[in-house]
Amino acid sequence: TGGLNSNFYLFFYLAIAYTSYSLGLWDSVLLSLLATFTYIFFNISDLKDPDLKEIFVGDLMVRLFLIWIFASVVGIFSKNFKTSEEKLLKTLDVLNQRTSELEKSQAQLETIYETSQSLSKLYEVDKIVDQVLNIVQHILGYPNFSIFLFNPEKNSFTLKGKIERGRKIKLEKPSDFHLRGMFEN
Repeated sequence: TGGLNSNFYLFFYLAIAYTSYSLGLWDSVLLSLLATFTYIFFNISDLKDPDLKEIFVGDLMVRLFLIWIFASVVGIFSKNFKTSEEKLLKTLDVLNQRTSELEKSQAQLETIYETSQSLSKLYEVDKIVDQVLNIVQHILGYPNFSIFLFNPEKNSFTLKGKIERGRKIKLEKPSDFHLRGMFEN
């Protein structure tokens, strides 16, 4: 590697940065430990040179310290980045779900509007009741629904149509429900 005078030790930083970012903090700590021992092993021969002995220990400590700091900083950044990315993806999923719900609601409102336009052209009560039951059954999706009309002369409600368990039921004979004293003055 050229010993301490070589700049090949910078490749350790690239390997640690890549590992820290892609694999996470603890894997980068393991790689830093491996890089530390590898770097010491390749540069141990410099200890035999008396001129480099003092420089070697100081320079070696600085380089190893920087490897560990670099691994920690990139690992922490990577962890925070991945956590933020997961939160963002969850938020986007919720947003997509809400958008889908809004589009469905808008389609229902448009259908109700169009149907109400056609209701305004009807003049027979039975046809209006039938159309309202269709809206409730097919657009709103209610499984149970009843339409009562109030008859003030008889002081009663008349059942004009209903939906039971999701099926529209035709009434052969409307039923009257009398009120006792509820609407009397």
